[in-house]
Amino acid sequence: MSSKNIVLHIVISLLSWSCALASAQDARPEEDRMALTIGFLHPLATNANRPNVTSSVDLSVLYGRVGTVEGLQLGGVVDYAARGITGVQLAGVGAITGGSASGAQLAGVFNLSTGPTTGAQLAGVVNVAADSVTGAQLAPVNIAGPVQGVQIGVVNIGRKVRGLQLGVINIADEVDGAAIGLVSISRDSVHPIVWASNLQYMNVGVKFSTKYVFTLLGVHYGTHEADFDKVGLTFGLGGHLPLPARFDLEVQGSFTQLAPWKHGDKYKTNSWIAPQIAVGYSFAPHLRVFVGTGVRVPLSVDLGRAVSRPEFLAGLQF
Repeated sequence: MSSKNIVLHIVISLLSWSCALASAQDARPEEDRMALTIGFLHPLATNANRPNVTSSVDLSVLYGRVGTVEGLQLGGVVDYAARGITGVQLAGVGAITGGSASGAQLAGVFNLSTGPTTGAQLAGVVNVAADSVTGAQLAPVNIAGPVQGVQIGVVNIGRKVRGLQLGVINIADEVDGAAIGLVSISRDSVHPIVWASNLQYMNVGVKFSTKYVFTLLGVHYGTHEADFDKVGLTFGLGGHLPLPARFDLEVQGSFTQLAPWKHGDKYKTNSWIAPQIAVGYSFAPHLRVFVGTGVRVPLSVDLGRAVSRPEFLAGLQF
């Protein structure tokens, strides 16, 4: 068995053992306080017969377990505070609390909090807060109940988010704030969109919107430089301002690139950025018309002239 598999087996065994112990031991009354607890692999620890002790500082090599942490819990592999933490929980692999967390959970692989979390969770792979989060989650994958604060990662998942989700994929029941990423999905947030302009003739895409912020992924066919010989991709990031009488104002920055084509022994492409502004009117939640204008600025142009051009656009959002 490889060293990686051995470590994984140890972690899984420790977590299983922890859950089994928790079901039997968490029902016991809270025990007294200890300024310092030290362990190797609980119950090989100074609190062997006092698993629910409140510890100011808990230090462990493989697996440390106490009832409550009021200060610092530091472990080489896995930390477990059955009743909650106030302070810092730091582990090489995983930090777990069976209650609330107030302060910071920091781990090389994962953090798990089953109660309300106030402060920060920072992990190398995943943060999980089964209850609410007030503060910040930072990891490649963040999962939480209600969030008041920020989630920053590759994949962010929350219930009602009041604040910011910043990642490649953001998922929430509802966002009161901003979700910024390639794909951001929440209630009534996904809108197919079609539009045309004098520089990009035929465009179709998907718009992911929250109350004030949106992202856009689209494809186009036909351009001012290449007529209908080339296709390309568009990414947009913008802000939405509701106006009276179902009108709205949107300001967007977009990046557009033609699909690379081979010319001789080299591949060539055109790419532009464009600040744009548009006025819209919503007949219904999924039927909006808009018209706008902007300026398309060349970044790299292998086909046509590398000059800035005014752009006029109009379309439908469903």
